[in-house]
Amino acid sequence: MTGAPARQDDRLNPPGAGPSGAGPDRADPDGADPGRAGPEGSGRATSPDLFGAAPRRMSRVGWMFAAIWLVYLAQPASKVWSDPNLTHRYLGLGDLIAFAVVFILTFAAVRFLRLRENRIVSRRIGVAVMAAQAAFVAIGYFTVGSAASSLLIYVAVMAVFVLPTRAGWALVAACMATSLIVPWQVHGWTVDGSIAFQIFVSALAAWGVGQVIQRNAELVAARNEITRLALADQHNQFARDLHDILGHSLTVVAVKAELAGRLASLDPARAEAEIGDVERIARQALADVR
Repeated sequence: MTGAPARQDDRLNPPGAGPSGAGPDRADPDGADPGRAGPEGSGRATSPDLFGAAPRRMSRVGWMFAAIWLVYLAQPASKVWSDPNLTHRYLGLGDLIAFAVVFILTFAAVRFLRLRENRIVSRRIGVAVMAAQAAFVAIGYFTVGSAASSLLIYVAVMAVFVLPTRAGWALVAACMATSLIVPWQVHGWTVDGSIAFQIFVSALAAWGVGQVIQRNAELVAARNEITRLALADQHNQFARDLHDILGHSLTVVAVKAELAGRLASLDPARAEAEIGDVERIARQALADVR
């Protein structure tokens, strides 16, 4: 009966965990002990970053992939550069540069904009960005001419990324209609139905990529939640085992203390031995707690 707590030490010290008493305060100083997950060993298990290291690296270079597609602005840029009207030339170039900068900045911030906790802020930013890009497209029609319809492709791609699904596709439909209506209404311009088709295909591809990114983010979040719950369960199991051992040890201490009290007048030597056992068991329980 006196050796019962020692026999249960393996419940708190699984194979490879070290000797008895090597509790959380003796863990690796680098924080490798899972029992100390959370700040200051409070037991709150910490999960990895929501998106992980690789997605963070992708978010830092994502704007570069978006910038590659701006090569298609070379055609309207070359057209406006050859315009003999200096006002149209420099206003058009400034408009294209501003459009490209907003496009790149939007995709640089797309990770922030797609987080669920930033939904309200991202919608406001998305509406502001779309309004600014629409103004740039209008200026482009004035300075560049019909070639400014190609800007609508970028607007449609941005819409499905930064706006809610229904609002994004509504704006895509508006871009398609604009690419057909504006050239039809302006004398001398030619209606090019291929632009509307390119707007739809580009928006569909961008929407698919966005869905893949969103699903991957949800999978990573689910994986991190599972990891957090596993760490919390491990801590709870440790606490249950410690509770069982301390409960058993205190029961033994109570029984031996009562026995020693009864033997104090009948058999002092035996009572002294029982008190010694009580002290040893109490110290062992204290070591288990540490």
